[in-house]
Amino acid sequence: MEKSRARILALLFLFIAGFVVVIYRLVFIQVISAQSFKDLAQTQYLNSYSFLAERGTSLTEMAIS
Repeated sequence: MEKSRARILALLFLFIAGFVVVIYRLVFIQVISAQSFKDLAQTQYLNSYSFLAERGTSLTEMAIS
C-alpha cells in the first residue's frame, strides 16, 4: 500500500513539474521574447525576394519542344 502511494506521489510530482515547465516556456515566448518575435515577423514581412524559376519542356499533341 505504501509503495503505491509513493508511486502516485512521484507521478503527481512529475506531472506538476512538467506542467510548470510548459507554463514557463509559454510565458517566456509570449511575454519575455515577444519583442524579438515581432521584430523577426516585421523583417520577414518587409523583405521581398525574386528569383527566376526554371521552365520545363512543353509537351503537346502536335510537337515536342
